[in-house]
Amino acid sequence: MKSNYYCNMTQFMTDFKHVLVPFDGSENGIDSIEAASKIAGNLGGKITILKCVEKKMPKFLFFKTKQDKLDAAIEVNAAENEASKFRKIAKKYGVNVTTEIKKIDDDPHQHIIDYVNRNDVDLVVMSPSKDINTTEIHESIVDKISKNINCSLLRLQ
Repeated sequence: MKSNYYCNMTQFMTDFKHVLVPFDGSENGIDSIEAASKIAGNLGGKITILKCVEKKMPKFLFFKTKQDKLDAAIEVNAAENEASKFRKIAKKYGVNVTTEIKKIDDDPHQHIIDYVNRNDVDLVVMSPSKDINTTEIHESIVDKISKNINCSLLRLQ
């Protein structure tokens, strides 16, 4: 796995006690969870996996139908099922893991930035999707995040 590091390597060896993995649902996102678990496990740290679920616009503008509510519940339930897989991965490395599922109205990068800056995160670990069409979008999100957080970022490739 090739990696681009946006971090001070001396810090890499000692200070990463709280690692954040923003999870987008991709296979590469699972690689990020695995890498974050290894890092936190070696350093006695913890990881938080942040899944942003975008709220969908109701079919009838301001009125949510039963189907709208059901669709939203299904999406959150799927994210919660993914969270149990994440805990199993982290457990292999003896790492404490927290999963947070946030329902959002706008761009996920701002929620990631806000989470990092409010929660004493030391390292953010991200991977681009394997879908070539989203690589450019991912680069933009990584750039926005890296310029606006007060910690290191590890981008796996």
